[in-house]
Amino acid sequence: MLVTVLPKSVILLQGSTLFLKCNSNVVSNFTWLKDGVLLLSSDSLFQMTSGILYIKSIQRTSAGHYTCIATNKQWSGVAFSKVSIGIRATILSPKNETFFIESDQSITLQCNATGAPIPSRIWFKNDVSFIYTNNSVLNFNGDLHIFKLTSADVGVYKCEVNNDFGFDSKTINLLFKHAQLQELFTKKVSATRYQKKH
Repeated sequence: MLVTVLPKSVILLQGSTLFLKCNSNVVSNFTWLKDGVLLLSSDSLFQMTSGILYIKSIQRTSAGHYTCIATNKQWSGVAFSKVSIGIRATILSPKNETFFIESDQSITLQCNATGAPIPSRIWFKNDVSFIYTNNSVLNFNGDLHIFKLTSADVGVYKCEVNNDFGFDSKTINLLFKHAQLQELFTKKVSATRYQKKH
């Protein structure tokens, strides 16, 4: 007896519909198991008809290894399918940040993200793909580390993450600290002039 299940492996977004189709080359009765536990037709989460296992809205608990057992009076056979739950790529750290930097200091630009499959990460500076130099490195977790900062490192950085189920991004603005002091001084002078006029 030849038994197959399609798809053999699938990744679906939570809330999606799942169809598993079990086929046999001879007339058979079909039984389904999940992670070795028998699935009953009375279970409201599953619908089983003529070798088809149907789940209207899969949840994280739906992930696992499914087994189809096909039997008749003479033969029996099994086939398997792995079901995984996909999660949209989502950035966990703040979406917009501003840091005031000084020369020769170091900084780590964080891009913490979650998702399944694991999201890929791409860094940009001023809307151009970031070019790694001798003073920058991409950490294993996707964070961008820059050391011995100079005025050339000032700019708008963007981290983009994506996987099969979604996309997300965050922006980090690096400014020189003296620019912050200049801004405060300008505001103070403006306020003083306003008070003198009134």
